[in-house]
Amino acid sequence: WCGCADIVVDAGDSLALTYILSDECRRLGKALVSASVLGLSGYAGVFCGGGPSYRAVFPEMPRRAGSCAQTGVLGSVVGVLGTLQAHLTLAQVLGLDPPVLGRLVTVDLARLRFGGFSFSRVAEPPEPLLRFIAPSEVRPADLVVDLRSRSEAPVS
Repeated sequence: WCGCADIVVDAGDSLALTYILSDECRRLGKALVSASVLGLSGYAGVFCGGGPSYRAVFPEMPRRAGSCAQTGVLGSVVGVLGTLQAHLTLAQVLGLDPPVLGRLVTVDLARLRFGGFSFSRVAEPPEPLLRFIAPSEVRPADLVVDLRSRSEAPVS
């Protein structure tokens, strides 16, 4: 589902989705532009596509992570990070200088601070610590434990 894209933009509110997209973009050699917002802060960066993956920068999913639904966000912070994500996408597509691949921009609007760093030299982990699979990869002999509540489960 990412194969036909020139660049992949992560617009989900799920760390699991970000890891899945990163793993797939790394496999396909596609750039991934991801952003995350929580409360009054967040970050955006360009991963894969010749640079380190999201998993290289954040090797393990946090055991407990907030979400927009649980912790909340301020709309203006989402607007700033969404605009930054759009800019990084355009900069990557247009090949603007300096390159944005392998860069993370941090935003803390509680303190009105912007920052960032390069992760272009971060090494990839030897293999994903937690491998996500597609439903088509589940075999009859596999045991599937779905931890979602009834309201979260897909309707069949």
